[in-house]
Amino acid sequence: MYNGCMDEIQDIKTRLNIVDVISPYVTLKKTGKSYKGNCPFHSEKSPSFIVTPELGIYKCFGCGEAGDIFNFIEKKEGVDFAEALQMLADKAGVKLTKKQGENTKQIFEANKLAEKFFRYCLFKTDEGKQALDYLQKTRKLDNATIERFGVGYSPDSWDNTYTTLIKKGLKIEDMEKAGLVIKKNNGYYDRFRGRVMFPFYDITGRVLGFSARTLKKDEGAKYINTPETKIFTKGQTLYGLFTNKKGIRDNDKALIVEGQMDVISTNQAGFDFAVAPGGTALTKDQLMLVKRFTNNIVLSFDSDIAGINALKKAITLAEQLDINIKVLNLGKYHDPDDAIKSSVKEFKDMVDSAPDAYNYLINSYLKENIDSPTKRKQIAKEVSDVISTISDPINRDYYLTQLSEVLGVAKTNIHLSRSYSKQAQSQVQEIKGTNEEIIISILINYPNFKTRYKELIKETEINYKISDENTKETITLLRVGQNQKDAENELVKRLTAIKIKGLEKKLKEISKTGNTDEIKKVVSEIKKVKRM
Repeated sequence: MYNGCMDEIQDIKTRLNIVDVISPYVTLKKTGKSYKGNCPFHSEKSPSFIVTPELGIYKCFGCGEAGDIFNFIEKKEGVDFAEALQMLADKAGVKLTKKQGENTKQIFEANKLAEKFFRYCLFKTDEGKQALDYLQKTRKLDNATIERFGVGYSPDSWDNTYTTLIKKGLKIEDMEKAGLVIKKNNGYYDRFRGRVMFPFYDITGRVLGFSARTLKKDEGAKYINTPETKIFTKGQTLYGLFTNKKGIRDNDKALIVEGQMDVISTNQAGFDFAVAPGGTALTKDQLMLVKRFTNNIVLSFDSDIAGINALKKAITLAEQLDINIKVLNLGKYHDPDDAIKSSVKEFKDMVDSAPDAYNYLINSYLKENIDSPTKRKQIAKEVSDVISTISDPINRDYYLTQLSEVLGVAKTNIHLSRSYSKQAQSQVQEIKGTNEEIIISILINYPNFKTRYKELIKETEINYKISDENTKETITLLRVGQNQKDAENELVKRLTAIKIKGLEKKLKEISKTGNTDEIKKVVSEIKKVKRM
């Protein structure tokens, strides 16, 4: 039995959407919050197999089979848990480690007690009144909203948090691992002092860490965050996701804003589908979290150079994950919070009428002096690099047309084909490797092909059960195409290449014997394989 850390198991579940894991085996059709298909574990005419991505589970109401991604792979592939874990870890890009005896339970417990203490300080202490006034009077938040997001206050004291949690029975090493205290010389002091505390939760509601805002104008950093710990990595969490996940699912979209206050104020105004990266640029891991609840996002970024660059990066990441992306045009307003305070109805109209990201990006350059030849060339290069990431040729051509019209030049002069060619070349470079390595990589990522091409695999004598971990790690890093169809085409190409090579070797040996009938037979077989 696998003795690895539970955090790795949870990490795999977070990275992999159960629909993506099951889809290679079952044709699924979306029905409301869930997906339905014919059960892969028994024969049926009417679909009774239900997959619920939000919960990460499946259940067949015909035969009773149910479970998560690990149960599904165990059952479908006939492997034990350790093997299923390794298969899904490979697919998710998670490197498994052996259990070292380090338990994160105490870190979660430290954060949980700290959150309760900070909330107590906000509502029940005289010192917390200043922070409460800031939230209620300056930010216009009601108590229900403040409590819904678990907002608190850390006392402006050298070691108030430290001494209180010690009295609660926490060990100092667990507080240090949670990032709540800092060691100095022979003592410890509180990391967060005199700040409004915004807790980050995981998808189940456990406290991962905190973002803390100062109330002092002369403080160096307005926000400080929990340092990276064994349970908290900024680029892998989203502020507000736990609280707003139902709203995201119900509205079938997520509004991605820049700060915690934007998430909270939009929620109070009735827009319960916002999340924030929390002090970091939007990452692929964060988008994968959103994708568990919706394929549609609306971005709210600044319209300055930094905001445009962030948008271009987000577009590229969203395209890789097949996420539909729009951009919130705030116009005269600084941020969503500012817009809501002015007019909730106007903000709603902005969200509902948000343009798609490519059009927004192209139109944003209209503000610049495109009469300059140098500027036109620069814009063509920057935008075409983004357009070249679009996998669908129709959409790619559409946005290329849009760009050419904005710049007032012919499409052929933008040189998108060369840019797209470079991308294609890059993808080809990513799948360099022997035929055997590429085939094994595909079979690891798309195990349903093992059954579909069972005979051809058998004929090529490919052994896809790898025991050597170094070899396995190298092979599973290979990337084959952008989707299942590309991978399938690559698999057939590689398998037939091996089979033809074997037949040609056989033909060479038979030719030495002069057996005409056998020679014709092998030649005919080679032609047949080449037509596959």
